[in-house]
Amino acid sequence: MTSSQPAWRVFSSHGTALFYIAQHSGCSAAELAAALVVSERTAWAIIGHLKQADLIRVRTDGNRHRYWINGHARFPDPVLSHTALRLLVSIVAVHHAREIECCHPQLVPTASHPSLTPPEGTSLQR
Repeated sequence: MTSSQPAWRVFSSHGTALFYIAQHSGCSAAELAAALVVSERTAWAIIGHLKQADLIRVRTDGNRHRYWINGHARFPDPVLSHTALRLLVSIVAVHHAREIECCHPQLVPTASHPSLTPPEGTSLQR
């Protein structure tokens, strides 16, 4: 960790993993581990917890497992238990896209970078 990086995070590893999976639907455990800068074993533990909480879905692709969020799931947290996962993820995705457009116009979503656009079929209205 460099001196410019804080020693803490706003999101836990589990929360960070959820948002990564939401932005990278169909990712593998190895991809998740690389993104979170953790071992694959740690990524598997996080995936196990998220599966147990019914926050992610798994599909087998040959010898690999691929992961997607369960957008209908409710957070297992008393403060957020009324909120569907897809709603929070879509709010963050829209905010992120607007921030990129405003602050980094060179990174505005294109056909080659669709991950910067909000998930299709999501709405900010409840």
